[in-house]
Amino acid sequence: MNEPKDRHIATGKQKEAGFSLIETLVASLILAIGLLAVTALYPRAMSVIAAGNNRLTAGNLAQKKLEELFEAAASGDLTGKLTPGTHQDQPDPKFTRTWSIVDNHPEKGVHSLSVTVAWDRPDKQRSVTFKSLVAVRRDGI
Repeated sequence: MNEPKDRHIATGKQKEAGFSLIETLVASLILAIGLLAVTALYPRAMSVIAAGNNRLTAGNLAQKKLEELFEAAASGDLTGKLTPGTHQDQPDPKFTRTWSIVDNHPEKGVHSLSVTVAWDRPDKQRSVTFKSLVAVRRDGI
């Protein structure tokens, strides 16, 4: 018996090879839907990143002011940076920093410090507040 080398030719059936046009179109459609979903999330992700960046910057600005006030207390500054009351500056065009100092609170020789950094967002104003107590160094103590 002499059999042909390729049985499919002898029986009239062709061997399937590759992808059909419909399979390729379905795969392309699924890929396109996935890419559109990822693209739709992109603006929200950028918004979350910007909000986190603003919160981080505000925290750093508040921490910097607290460190200045701690340094003033350590040096015994009773009138300069540790003047009781509410003070404000704008260390960055986007942020407003407000700090308040209450003298002899909760007890004599202790200052209550509160530093708030605020910034505007399209939906509402946001802020970060740090609070601390500091004792003022006095000579001879």
